[in-house]
Amino acid sequence: MDNPNTLLAIRLETLLPKVMRALFNPDPEDPMTDLPMAQLRMVRLLTNRDYTVSELSEEFNLSMSACTQMVNRLETMGLVTRRGDEGDRRIRHVTLSEKGKRQMQDRHQRRVARAEKVLDSLPEGMSEQVVSALEALVAATSGRVSGADSVATTAELEQALPSTPPYSPTG
Repeated sequence: MDNPNTLLAIRLETLLPKVMRALFNPDPEDPMTDLPMAQLRMVRLLTNRDYTVSELSEEFNLSMSACTQMVNRLETMGLVTRRGDEGDRRIRHVTLSEKGKRQMQDRHQRRVARAEKVLDSLPEGMSEQVVSALEALVAATSGRVSGADSVATTAELEQALPSTPPYSPTG
């Protein structure tokens, strides 16, 4: 191996899924756990701002029809609402409903509490080091994953992490 970081990269690739599983395994009390991946991705994206159906279609690389069907399902569940555009009646804005906002906020609070317990179990001073190291890692990847892609990655990690890593450097 020519690059001294190759072994560290192998360790990182093995460790990150384990950390994500430990911190963010599906919570049986979280009603969002049962959402299909694509719907969870859309709800997560809508936590940041409202989108038009057209914008959602572009973000998720879906046809307008497929996107509208997904929005319809989320609306039926009471997680999103649609409203018309004041300037153009053909445009529909999609936003999280109060129920959707509340469920996402509850989910966030449970996840923060779980992470807090883990950080509390580390030796004094190490919590700050761990979080700072992860922030540096995110900064080093800046610009490579953004927008719907980062939301998609997070959603996929949350919902579809394998129970064991596919590769282990120890065999």
